[in-house]
Amino acid sequence: MASWLIVLGFWGFSALICLPVLMGGPAAITAFAFLFLLLALSTYLYSASFAALINRLMGRSRTT
Repeated sequence: MASWLIVLGFWGFSALICLPVLMGGPAAITAFAFLFLLLALSTYLYSASFAALINRLMGRSRTT
């Protein structure tokens, strides 16, 4: 649960900093969609399943 809070806190703080610049119009909708994509990506990169994927890939490359 702490990892989710770290990711949410980081991207939430980033969104609060950028929010005044992005107010209004289609640019705001695009920016929020982009922030949601970054949130999902960073959450996956911080997950155990991504670490397992990297371990599998590194394990395959080390076999001779």
